[in-house]
Amino acid sequence: MPIAFERFDLNAAAALAVAFTTLLLPAPLPALAQSEANPEVEVNPLGYDKSVWLGLLRDHGHIRRTIHHSEAGLTAITESDDPKVAAAIIDHAMGMKARMQTGSFVRRWDPVFAELFDNHDAVSIEVTETPRGVRISETGTHPDAIRFLRSHALGLSDFVRGGFDFSPLDTPMLPAGAPLPADELTIGGIEHRFILEVPSLPQIEYLKGVETPIERIVQCGATDSKDGLRELAASTDLGFDAMTFPEAAVLDDDTIEAARKAVRGMAQEEEVAAFICTDAPLLGVGWAAYRALDEGVPVAQAMNEARAMHEMDPVHEALAEVYLVSRAAEAK
Repeated sequence: MPIAFERFDLNAAAALAVAFTTLLLPAPLPALAQSEANPEVEVNPLGYDKSVWLGLLRDHGHIRRTIHHSEAGLTAITESDDPKVAAAIIDHAMGMKARMQTGSFVRRWDPVFAELFDNHDAVSIEVTETPRGVRISETGTHPDAIRFLRSHALGLSDFVRGGFDFSPLDTPMLPAGAPLPADELTIGGIEHRFILEVPSLPQIEYLKGVETPIERIVQCGATDSKDGLRELAASTDLGFDAMTFPEAAVLDDDTIEAARKAVRGMAQEEEVAAFICTDAPLLGVGWAAYRALDEGVPVAQAMNEARAMHEMDPVHEALAEVYLVSRAAEAK
């Protein structure tokens, strides 16, 4: 008995094929949304911005961040020597600028973020790309807006410092009338604080009250600030140490190793320290050597961390980099 074939509907078959193919293809990226508050600014889908942010938290150990404070606001430089992380920093900064311009919330449960986005029309954010990340200048039109900006910026430095350890926590809100925090470098994955000016008593008291409070002050530079810092530590019940760097007319291998030893002795202490990085000509050399040779950090990253601490002598910088590249090659 012959097999009976039903009539073949080409239109139905084509529709079925399209549907099946669509299931196999990856879903298209969501379109950028336009804000009703500022229709000229396009905002990334929340899921996209969140994925970039989670990646930065994961890679926080590859990031460094410097904040310089002023009465009008602050300037923050956030960078990485890993090109992929640097690109994500830029992507995130541009995405958050668009959200701030439009009041498109993130972390609505966090009081600092909630206040900042509620006052988005009272703040100005300028993002400039650098070779390794971004420079962001932030100002506010009234004291509370500046306080929210500053609290937010300090919270971001905590994220760089501790990654996922800090992300579930409320961002600390600076109290009204709080003094300017000290200018500071944050190095991802390191609890120690790197202070870029001689701090005042209120600035040290602030660092004693943060989530991971400092327990000692480490004087890294010229002896003319040593007595003042020792008194500051005593008045705030903190420990005090002073790095001892070699005095040498030229920077040779022995001097670099002595500077490395001095930094290593302080950096490996368990107590969280505020390293005072002013007038410290060999601090950067010692830090770069410690990070590259003891911590296994790439030489380029170690040198850029050192440059962020203070302005290095160009001759010292060149000699230290040659030495570290040579030593790193020997270790392979």
